[in-house]
Amino acid sequence: TDRVEKKKYRIIAQGKDKSFSEFTEPAKDRGLKILRVDKKIWMYIPDVEKVIVLSGHQLRQSAVGSDMSYEDMLERSKKLVEYYHCKLKENNNETVVIELIAKDKNVTYFKKILVIDINKMIPVREEYYAKSGKLVKTIENTEIKQFNQKRWYPTHITLRDHIRNISTTEVRFSNCQFDIKLPDNAFSQSRLK
Repeated sequence: TDRVEKKKYRIIAQGKDKSFSEFTEPAKDRGLKILRVDKKIWMYIPDVEKVIVLSGHQLRQSAVGSDMSYEDMLERSKKLVEYYHCKLKENNNETVVIELIAKDKNVTYFKKILVIDINKMIPVREEYYAKSGKLVKTIENTEIKQFNQKRWYPTHITLRDHIRNISTTEVRFSNCQFDIKLPDNAFSQSRLK
């Protein structure tokens, strides 16, 4: 059967290194919070009123039932040129295709292919590969909107895990705001409780 599970959450972020998410729906996830600062992720589980630090094999698990892992969350915050050799594969009037090959074995994916919209400077498609060459995941930014006449941001993202190949995750952002003042404790562990 085609089962659909919907979740709602609020997220604040600062650059690529910091984010704080709080789930509001469904009831079973309400109050679940995730804090990411640099290369660490903490999760508050309201049922047991406990904060845990995610590490090791936990990072490879599905992030709140999605096709993205916690490790993927950390991977997306990395500065790509520090971890990958970059090569321009294709260039036309609307997009460029960039191939990234890992510099060392500590990255999650050996190879990435990015298709980037030249005018918006946003990837429209990302492909993640294992060292064997097998396609592991794809991410498509299927809707990109302009905010404040200067910033393009993906508001509809589709993720697919090609290894498990049992589901698709869609993320839709609404009510996006940019360049707002955040409280000093916006990314502190004390906010988790």
